[in-house]
Amino acid sequence: MLPMSDRDKHVEILVLRYQITVLERQLGPSRVRFAAEDRL
Repeated sequence: MLPMSDRDKHVEILVLRYQITVLERQLGPSRVRFAAEDRL
């Protein structure tokens, strides 16, 4: 991996959270279930 600044890491985390939110919205009432290992 390329070295990243803290700012770059924060931006990437925000983008990933946004993508999850969009995917959850597209799924509708069915919920996304994350296992503990998914969060690592």
